[in-house]
Amino acid sequence: MRVLSGASGIALLLAAASPSCKSESGQAPEGAPRPALTAADREGTTLKPNDKVTASLGPRKRQAARVIETYGKFALVSFDDDGNDWVTGNFKGWVLQKELTPQGAISNHPLDDTCTFAVNDAVHGHWNTVMAMTDGVVKDTYGKLAHVEFVNNTSGWTQCKLLKPRADEEDEAGADPAGGSSQVDAATKCKRGCNSRCHGAKNKSKCVGECRRACG
Repeated sequence: MRVLSGASGIALLLAAASPSCKSESGQAPEGAPRPALTAADREGTTLKPNDKVTASLGPRKRQAARVIETYGKFALVSFDDDGNDWVTGNFKGWVLQKELTPQGAISNHPLDDTCTFAVNDAVHGHWNTVMAMTDGVVKDTYGKLAHVEFVNNTSGWTQCKLLKPRADEEDEAGADPAGGSSQVDAATKCKRGCNSRCHGAKNKSKCVGECRRACG
């Protein structure tokens, strides 16, 4: 009995002295799951700002690019203007590190990073620096990034902070300036206002979801 008691006491002391135990095994906050990394994920080059790579992004064929920053499984890269008439400036966008040459080694994005938008949210924005601001719908999120499908049949990853809630803009545009009743029903107007009502919430995605369910 003394041996069992001693072992239990040692286990308790080790647990108390290891604050990282809980954080390593604990769950990530809702809306920001920490992806599990495999050995294949960690293989490759640890890319740094200004590293030279080759990459393909949207309409661009694979060509020389420069790393601006890395974020989890993505890298923000910049292409120089190569004279294409549709290019109006430096073309930047997010690319999967495993699609670069050399391939980038993946790390986890910060645990607490979340997106202020949820899947299926209507937004207004763009996914590269030469694309005009366009309407779209969020299809996926990854930490601070969102994958958006736009109405012009393009799609890509962008920072959530660069997107605007399109539903709120539509609601404001459709409001009757004379104060009369809107053509949009009350439930739809309520749902469209959830993004702005949840501004500043610790977990905006959860707040917006609960708000929209409450609208009926």
